[in-house]
Amino acid sequence: MNILILLKNSPLDVSIVNFTASVFNDDSVKLHLLNLIEVNGEIPTKPSGEVLDVCTEFDLSDYHDRAQKNQVYLTTFNKDSIQDRRSMVGDRIKLIKHYIANHSIDLIVGGSHKTSRIEDLFVKTFTSSIIEKIDIPFLTIKCNRDEFKPSKIGIIRAFMDPKTEDLSMIKRMAAFHQSEIVLVKIRTKDDKRPIETIEAKMNLFASLNNLSSEHLILDRSNKEKGLNTIVGEHLVDLIALEKTERIGFLPFLGKDESKTLVNHIYAPILIY
Repeated sequence: MNILILLKNSPLDVSIVNFTASVFNDDSVKLHLLNLIEVNGEIPTKPSGEVLDVCTEFDLSDYHDRAQKNQVYLTTFNKDSIQDRRSMVGDRIKLIKHYIANHSIDLIVGGSHKTSRIEDLFVKTFTSSIIEKIDIPFLTIKCNRDEFKPSKIGIIRAFMDPKTEDLSMIKRMAAFHQSEIVLVKIRTKDDKRPIETIEAKMNLFASLNNLSSEHLILDRSNKEKGLNTIVGEHLVDLIALEKTERIGFLPFLGKDESKTLVNHIYAPILIY
């Protein structure tokens, strides 16, 4: 299993590496450390995302100096599972896609800062861009979780039309750490189905996906409050959300809130 860890030369970097090594702590895992330095939109890039150095009218010296310093910085991380360390300059999303294709990456892990509602209106975060534009699973954290071991993994769904999903990443983590899997439905006022109907859908989901799981139904005024409840009351410690193109972004959340809500929750979130 190859895991790409995105590092920003920030205080959270050490925890991101420790977190990943703790969650995926077996001999088959290879870690790839990648630091990306984004160029401004005027600087042309190759299809791989790297800058076109032949365009001499652009001064790239500052970018390359930063990349060299960050390359040295990446050598300070000491884990036997680290396979590659690389600092690159260019278009970040294209660079990630190119790296994934050339190194058979199975999962991306990265940090994400908490945003305010005002920021959500005007700023598209890097985390949102990754989730929207890159297909492989993405696991994001926001605070120090050096020795994190998930005890309860919450699969959050609407449970309207259960289907078979690729839960291999979740099952792998749960098997390794002996984690409980909890199916969570946050019932807001727009879902008027009786609890018995929702429970039947949850049972069907568990059966279709060969899961042994607990079931939790929470009545809350909105989904963010529900997510904060399950995290704050330690009902789950890792959240799993499915990404699909069927209705836009993350179907559990809906088109509008899905691109911002992942920036508000402190628990690690796996989006696959």
